[in-house]
Amino acid sequence: MKPHSSDAKNIKGMVEPYPLAYCVENTAKVLGIGRTFVFQLIKEGKLKAVKIGRRTLIPVVEAEAFLSRQGGAA
Repeated sequence: MKPHSSDAKNIKGMVEPYPLAYCVENTAKVLGIGRTFVFQLIKEGKLKAVKIGRRTLIPVVEAEAFLSRQGGAA
């Protein structure tokens, strides 16, 4: 079924949502640290993470809170 022209316009005009969580690699990039250090912070309880299947995800709010606790601006 072909979408109506107004439907296509709505799809093209959509804005991508912000992520709710980062993978370990993206958390490391955002915080400017290495992957291993991210895992260390999680293990020490300094950075909260959730496991979904085999993936470890860090909620964006947790990454921002960690940064704030370090005295940095989020």
